[in-house]
Amino acid sequence: MFERHTNIIEFKQSRYCSPHPSLRQVCRSIGADAPLNTMIRVRPTPVPCPFRGRFTFNYRRSDRVCADPVSRAWSCADPWSLVLQHQACPDVAGAERLSETLTCLATWRNHDTHFMFGKLNSVKTKTDADRYRCFIYQPFDLGGGQQGFHVVQSGDSTCQGLQSVHVGHKVMNLTNERRRLAKCRLPEWLTAHHEWHRVDSRLRFHIFHKNHSIKVSHEQGPGQEGQDDESTKLICSQITELSENSAQVVFHHSRGCTSGYQCAVLYRRDRHVVEIKLGDVVPSPEAACQFFDETRHNFTTLVAASHPSHPCPYLGRHAVIGVQREGRRVRDACSGAFSTLVMGCHASDTLELRSECRQRTESSEYRCHGSWQENNTHFLVASPLSRSSPSARRVCFISMATGDGLHFSTLQEACYRSVLPGQEGSLAFNVTINGDCRAEASTSGSRSAAAVTAVSWLLLLALLPLFSAR
Repeated sequence: MFERHTNIIEFKQSRYCSPHPSLRQVCRSIGADAPLNTMIRVRPTPVPCPFRGRFTFNYRRSDRVCADPVSRAWSCADPWSLVLQHQACPDVAGAERLSETLTCLATWRNHDTHFMFGKLNSVKTKTDADRYRCFIYQPFDLGGGQQGFHVVQSGDSTCQGLQSVHVGHKVMNLTNERRRLAKCRLPEWLTAHHEWHRVDSRLRFHIFHKNHSIKVSHEQGPGQEGQDDESTKLICSQITELSENSAQVVFHHSRGCTSGYQCAVLYRRDRHVVEIKLGDVVPSPEAACQFFDETRHNFTTLVAASHPSHPCPYLGRHAVIGVQREGRRVRDACSGAFSTLVMGCHASDTLELRSECRQRTESSEYRCHGSWQENNTHFLVASPLSRSSPSARRVCFISMATGDGLHFSTLQEACYRSVLPGQEGSLAFNVTINGDCRAEASTSGSRSAAAVTAVSWLLLLALLPLFSAR
């Protein structure tokens, strides 16, 4: 009996009806060439697979190799799972299109041979005898970036007959794709910030330090604890188009054990704002952008997580009319109707919405992060600064200028193009130009002067009795 791993024991056994009178003699009757049987621990703890990454591979059945179309393999998010996506070759008997998920359960070395024991799950596996398989493997390096593993799979749930990585029930040659992918680098205007957040902060894009891969994760909101928060990894496979402010990229997409290729179009909107459109996940990199229809997908608006500011557009003081919240008209100033929009007057990167409630001026302040224009529509991403501002972490202001003035709408997820400014959105309002920042300064100065005058009169009234007494 041999303990190969904490999860695996191999043993030899004698014939059932042995004529030997003692146990010692029975054990001595087991020959050196007796077959090894394999036992696996019940509910074993998986172990990291010896080969991880993305691979293309061919496989041999009998004496024929299935190499075209190419088969693919890739690691799952956890370190102990691997997907083997076999393609069918019409001229190879036994070759078929089949997707298998391999869970690695044990690895060990016997002399110069590397062993691995695992569990295969597919539509064809029905019993444990179908699922458990033994493997031997050997790394290779052919130079020129051609690295990978020779792998042989057993024909049953034991390790019997596995002696060479070139002969066996199923022989596979896995070639690593990592070197080809490593040459792909994301645009500098995207990697200038390594952390990007969607406008509502529910989606986060983290760019790894080598600037060729992105981790996309979801932030769980209240009441969402325990829900699926599995992240997605995007690895740059190829840049098909690149300009000063846009790029088309083929990403290798992986989430859990699901993997494929995804086309993405990236747009630089401002130094601190980018937008991305992600296509469907497809099996091959060649097809990712070939059938990508940009009109079918919405923009995802991303803001640099460091919250850098940027000068606001439409500098000046504007009168507000027709305020709507979630499609309902608001007329009462104490219920959220504001009367003045001030942009960039007190600070170039600050926007204010003012209202007069019970003879008090209330202000909701926002800091501008970036803006851009498409045709006749202007987009601005900002975040609230004051407590009286809405609770959203960031908002997108969408505006359009017409002969009647400026029409504004705000959105809390992304800068959607289908919204009609001034009529739709979380907040909608219209403004007329009331004056530039000099008028705002004059108004502020008048308020200050009025306040000083009022204080002076109060002091004078307080001193009059003293003069009268004399």
